[in-house]
This record gives sequence, structure tokens and C-alpha cells, in this order.
Amino acid sequence: MVGWLLVVMTFVGELLGAHQPLLLHQPPHASPSTTETRSRHPQASLSRSSDTSNWRKAAGTIIPSTPKRPASRQPSPQDYYQSQLIKRSRNRRSEDASDDNNPPADPVRDFAKSFDLLHLSLPSENPSTTNHTPIKQPIEKPSPAAPRYFTRFQKRQEDQKLQEEPLKDKNQDDHEAEQAADNPAEMEKFLREWRQDAVNKHQYDSAIFIGDKLLALTNDPNDAFFLAQIHFSTGQYTRAQAFLDGTGLIQKSAPCKYLYALSQIKQSKYEDALQTLGDESPVIPNPHGLRRRGASRANDEKYEAAMCYLRGLIYTKQGSYDKAKEAYKDAVKIDVKCFEAFDTLMRNNLLSPEEEWQFIEEIDFDSMAASVGGAQGEATAQFLKALYTTRLSKYRNSSKFDDAIAMLSNQYPLADNHDIVLAKAELLYTQCRFEDSLKLVKELLTKDKYNFKLYPVYIACLYELEKKNELFLMSHDLADNHREEAVTFVAIGAYYMLIDRLAEARRFFSKASVMDPSFGPAWIGFAHTFAAEGEHDQAISAYSAAAKLFQGTHLPQMFLGMQHLQLNNITLADEYLQIAWGLCKTDPLLMNELGVVFYHNDHLHEAVKMFLNGIKLAEEIGGDPKTYVQFRTNLGHAYRRLGRYGEAIEEFTHAIRIGGNEANIRCSMGLCCIMEGRTWDAITHLHEALALCPQDPVATELLEQALLKSADEPFHPTYLLPDGRTFNPTDEDFDKLLGEDKMSRNDPRAAATTTPGNSRGHTTAKRNRGQGSARATRRGDHDPSLMDLSESEF
Repeated sequence: MVGWLLVVMTFVGELLGAHQPLLLHQPPHASPSTTETRSRHPQASLSRSSDTSNWRKAAGTIIPSTPKRPASRQPSPQDYYQSQLIKRSRNRRSEDASDDNNPPADPVRDFAKSFDLLHLSLPSENPSTTNHTPIKQPIEKPSPAAPRYFTRFQKRQEDQKLQEEPLKDKNQDDHEAEQAADNPAEMEKFLREWRQDAVNKHQYDSAIFIGDKLLALTNDPNDAFFLAQIHFSTGQYTRAQAFLDGTGLIQKSAPCKYLYALSQIKQSKYEDALQTLGDESPVIPNPHGLRRRGASRANDEKYEAAMCYLRGLIYTKQGSYDKAKEAYKDAVKIDVKCFEAFDTLMRNNLLSPEEEWQFIEEIDFDSMAASVGGAQGEATAQFLKALYTTRLSKYRNSSKFDDAIAMLSNQYPLADNHDIVLAKAELLYTQCRFEDSLKLVKELLTKDKYNFKLYPVYIACLYELEKKNELFLMSHDLADNHREEAVTFVAIGAYYMLIDRLAEARRFFSKASVMDPSFGPAWIGFAHTFAAEGEHDQAISAYSAAAKLFQGTHLPQMFLGMQHLQLNNITLADEYLQIAWGLCKTDPLLMNELGVVFYHNDHLHEAVKMFLNGIKLAEEIGGDPKTYVQFRTNLGHAYRRLGRYGEAIEEFTHAIRIGGNEANIRCSMGLCCIMEGRTWDAITHLHEALALCPQDPVATELLEQALLKSADEPFHPTYLLPDGRTFNPTDEDFDKLLGEDKMSRNDPRAAATTTPGNSRGHTTAKRNRGQGSARATRRGDHDPSLMDLSESEF
């Protein structure tokens, strides 16, 4: 070990030569500041006297005689080595802090560290000539967190590693730029990629900056159109319009012409936009001609379809709805993939249900098959047609609708797609199956809570089912998060209408209609608020506005007819309902209103036929029976007017059984009984009607007449048994019933007895422990009316 140290010392001595070693010892009389200065700058504190020997003594060591150094000398290699040592050790602290506790062994690194420690621990060669004592610094094993000394050996090792690794050109971007400058095509490619990357990151200022330079280099119409699109995307419609106007490409390029007109529409310059586009749509002679043109001018025809769609928007803003409808239809005929135009036709109900199904057959789906080619083209055409079919009216061709849904669900994984499930929910709603429709919409909302296409059906179902709490929570959530949507205010208006606060509901419906004039539910709800208050004139005005906006749906026309019926304007009501009938012949509610018109016009047989057709259709579509109580009631009134009192009573009874427990129905049954001469039965029904509505003037007057008439008639009432049969007790039956009643009063434990004439064993007894008695009881007994009976007794 000692020999090894001597070899190292000899090597160090030869290496350093006549240069002095580092001063590592501190004189006892040195101040802390002096010591600190010396530790940081070893040569800064040395005396610069002309006496060389004193300077050597101050250094505390013996060195060979050397020529006298000037006052301002250059740093020695030892100084440079020590400064590099300190500098590199500081730079390596962050790297060493993340090293493992047990770094791998490295012979070169260990030798360098041993060399540094050996050099730092060397004692003075002549301690007797110094006036200080050496500081004892124990040699400690450096911890992984301690600074690692970066010696020349390590530097050489790092350089070797860098040489072995593949080098990356630090000036690669500059090299690419220089190469692009030499090749204009490369420069254009470079700028286009940069521009697209900026657009993908929504950094439109960068895209505008690069796009402007690219256009100056290329003068390409495509680059000009792209730059105008960026201006349009940032909402700078005027700048985009001015830019396109300055390029002179409006009449030369169909995309530039389209974007120029769209910028004008965004600025509400509808006349200027229409002048840019032209008044007439391109003529499409036949589908085959369209296909041949599409082979050569596919891109231009796509923009021709888009420009037809813009014409439709302009006509809609100007109130020319017939022209708008034709423009939208032309757009879809030119390009079957112009879904914006097709969706506008369906969503705004510009076509009647019959026109919609006729239009779907006129669309050239074969052009899609020709563009794709082969069997895949045919499959694509069928797929697109099925998708469009799900957007059609649900009042017609339900079988074709079901076939389209089945194909999309079985051949493609679209059974749970939002648009497909929403189409099913809309069909269920038109069939008055509100619970099933609400269930489907809720499933969709759990996956996509703010899909605003779902909310019109969702709000309508909640309103029909009177779910106030759920409607309140939903409208409150929309008001907190999406106040910019018209459906938010429709939801709030529906809630206020459900709790009978019609003034507030009208205000919110009105605001929704102002935000989106093409939103049908807002107009219908606004008109309903007037109808609910009996303001028929305002309701008629609002329904008329909705009928003008949505010409393809029969609902505004039907509501107009209903308002005129309430005003007893039978002629006007008939006109509006006939218009609605021409638009839709598969709505049971419309059939009921038409039957009412026939009834008031004394066309009783036609009324009965219409009511029966409505009931049959309602049963076929599987709607809720409670929704069609009025059908049975109106049919009963028609039978009563025809003198078919038995059938009328049967219809009234059916209406009561399915949930129509109303005073007017029982009053009508009483009237039929009076006409049949069953006075005591009429008295029973009229009493029940007055129990429901004590202030009913018709029931009161009929009851007075029935009581006067019953004074000269024996008491032979007819009772309606729970199974639907009637029971006419005789005097002997009543005597027996009186005896049984007395026995039951004397003996509370008396069992119920079998009612005469009831072969199925229906019993008569007083109510005991909450159990209702049978309805075949004597007059005068304190027995509950039909309204007090439980559901099980029915």
C-alpha cells in the first residue's frame, strides 16, 4: 500500500513540475472571512510581495527555485484543475441525487476518486517551516447523495459513451429549413404540415400566420380557401368575405363561392347571399344523369348540394317555406350524403308523413352504390337508406320502420346507438306508451346526459306522466349548465305548466321560441298556455304561427280545430281537422276530434264509425287504455243520440272500468236509464254523479225529474255486479234481504248470505274490518256508494 502511494506521489510530482500545490491549511491567526476566501479562491489571499522566499513561506511548502512571477500571473494548471473540479461537482449534484444507494462498481471512477482524496489528504512537505497546524479531515466514503467529482478520467469516459450512441443533429430543424429553401416543393409541404398541426391544436393565429406565407409562395386556390376557412372558424366572417373577394376566386371556385355565401348568411345579409348563389337550383334531369355527372364533377356537385342547402336556409329566414322545402329536397337529390338538408326537412316537419315516405323513394341511393362499387356498394346503399328511414314520421309505415331498425341492429352493431334508440322512443310516444318511451330515453341520458336531441321526448313523457319532481330537477340542471339552449327554457315552461303556473310557463316558452324560431315544442307549449286559460283567441293565433312554421305535422291544425270546437265554431273546426286528416290518418286522437265534429253536425253514424276506428287503432298500437277514455265516452253519447241506450250504458261502464270515474259519465248513465224507464237506476247513478261533483247543474236537474217520476213507480232498481252482469231483485228478494240485515245487526257474527240470482256466489254483507260489501243492497241502508268501493270490489 505504501509503495503504491509513493508511485502515485512520484507521478503527481512529475506531472505538476515546478507548480505549487493547493493551499489547504489555515493559519491559526487567520480570520474566518480570510479562511473562507482562501477556500474558495486558493491564490486570491496570497501576498504579492517582491520577496520570493516570504511568498514561499506563506505558502507553507518547499518548492524548487523558480523565476519571480509577475504580479498578475496566469492561473496554473493546478488552479484550472481545482476550479474545474468544483464547477463540475456542482453541475453533477442533481444527477447524483437520483442515483441508487449502491451504485455499480466502476474502476476508472474509483481510481479518480482515490486520486482526488489522496491529493486532498497530502500533508505539507516541511511542517516545521509553517506557522500553522494542519486541519485533520477524515477521509469518508462518499454517499450517493454527495457531489460526484467529475475528473478528466470521467470526462473521457462520458465522451466515449457519446461516441458510441447515435448522435442527433441539434440543428435538424435548421437543416430541414435550408433543404426546404433549396426545394420549393419541400418548403410548401413543410408549411402545410405546420399549418395543419396548428389547426389541429386550435391555434388559429399560428395557422393564419403560416397560411398567409404559404399562399404568398404558392398562390394556390386551395390554400386561399383554407385560409378563408380559418378566418371563418374564428368568427371573423367579414374578414373571410373580404379575403375571398380580394382573391377573385368566387366565380372560379365552387368551394370559395360556398364559403363566401355562408359568410354573408352569418352576417344576416340574406339578399346578398342569395344573389351570390343564384335563385335557381341546378336541374337534375334523372338519377342516371346525376350519376354520370358525378363521375367527372364529384367535388363540384357536392358543393352544389351544399349551396342548395344554403338557399333553403335563406328562404327559411325570409319566410318562403315552400321554396325552402324544394331547395332542401334538391340538395339531397344532388348529393345523398347532404344529411344537413335531410335532417332539416325531417326536424322542422316541412314534409307531411306521406310526402316523407314518398321522398325517401325518390332519393338516388344507387349513386352511392355506384361510387363504392360491387357488393359493398349495394350494402352501403341499403345501410344509408335504413338510417334515413329511421328519421321519417312514425305515424305511417310502422312495419318498414321496424324492418329498418331490425337491419341496423342485426347486421350492424347499432342496436344501442343513440339515434336508433331515440327513433324507438319517438315511436312509442306517438303510440301513447309514455312509460316505455321514458325508459328508453333515460337509458340514453345515462350515457350522454347533454344530448339535446333527447330532451323534447323526455320532457313530453315527464309531463304526460306528471312527474313533477323529476321534471324540476332536470330543468334546474339544464338552467345551471346550458342556458344557451332553447330546450332548457322549454323544460322550465313545461314544469310551470304542470304545476298550473301558466303565466311563468308562457314567459319561458316565449323565450325559447325567440332563441330558436324553428323549435316546434316551444311554439306548441306557448299556445297550450293560452288554451289552458281559456284564452281561445290568443291560442288560435299561436297555433296558426306554429302551423305556418311546421307545415308537415298535423298537430297545429288539430289543435286549431279543437279550439274552434270549444268556441262552437263547428264549420271552422271541421276545416282545420280535415286539413290535419289529410296530413295524418293514423292518429287516434285526431279520429276522436273528427267524430266529435260529426256528432255536432248530427252525422251520428259517421261519428260512431270514426269513434270505433279510433278505438280499434288505439288497441292495435298498444297504447295506455286510460288515454282513450274519451273514445268510449263519446261513443256512448253517440249511441245515446241514436237511441241505443243499452250499448251506450255498456260503453259508459267500460269507460268507468278503465279509469274514467267522472261525474259527467255517471250523469250520462243516469240519463240513459231514465230514457229506458229505469228510474231507480237513474237515481242511483245521479247520486253518484253528485257525490263526485255536488254543483253539477245537469245531474241536479235530472235527479229532480227522476225523483218526481219515481213517486208513482215501484222500487225495482237494477244493480251492476262486479263481474259486469246486472241484478234485478224482486219484492221477495228485498224482504229476504231485510230479514238478513236485521239478523246481522242483532248478531255481529252473522255470516254473509248468498245473494239471490247470483249463481257465482257473490255475497252481500255489511262492511267488516275494511272489507267492502257487495253492491246489491236495499235502498235506505247506509252502504257506501260506488266511489267508496275498493279496486278489489270492482
